[in-house]
Amino acid sequence: GTQECLKSQADFIKEVLTGYDWIGAGREHDGGGEMMAVFYRKEAVTPVRSGHFWLSETPEVPGSKSWDTSCTRMVTWAEFQCNEGGRRFYLFNTHFDHKSERAREESARLLLQKTRELAGSAPLIVTGDFNAPAESAAPWKILTEGGLQDGWVTACERIGPEMTYGGFKAPDPAQSTGNRIDWILAGNAVAVTRAET
Repeated sequence: GTQECLKSQADFIKEVLTGYDWIGAGREHDGGGEMMAVFYRKEAVTPVRSGHFWLSETPEVPGSKSWDTSCTRMVTWAEFQCNEGGRRFYLFNTHFDHKSERAREESARLLLQKTRELAGSAPLIVTGDFNAPAESAAPWKILTEGGLQDGWVTACERIGPEMTYGGFKAPDPAQSTGNRIDWILAGNAVAVTRAET
């Protein structure tokens, strides 16, 4: 799952990342702007259906905004079928607002509601830049108390620094607390064996 991805970047990644394709749409009302593009390995999985919704009070309206969000925010989702074995799972990818705490909380509630509506009891993975510290912020609590598990917390093995926000600098282990704002969550019988940053 990518965040802040432009179409030209997605096309470039597809060109150099042999064997992958992507699903996505720009977050603005005209389909332009940044995407939450989802990349998948064609040899491993096939998309069955996919879609988008906006993190607002009118989630089906492209480009819609609510809750004092500073810019348009959205979710790209897909149902995939494993090419070997035929098992299906869902992936949701998002990017929460960086300024409005209310927007992050309401976005978490909407995301949880939509995962239940779309995936039901099927295995699911949620990826995103949540712009809030894991294990302490309200959006993390809403999502984990709602049944999703944080892959970093539940992984049997963790590799690399815990922090995911470094201000475009090398990670400083001394400042890692509260800087894990990018999460991979899982639900409905998905187990995480290894997490790596």
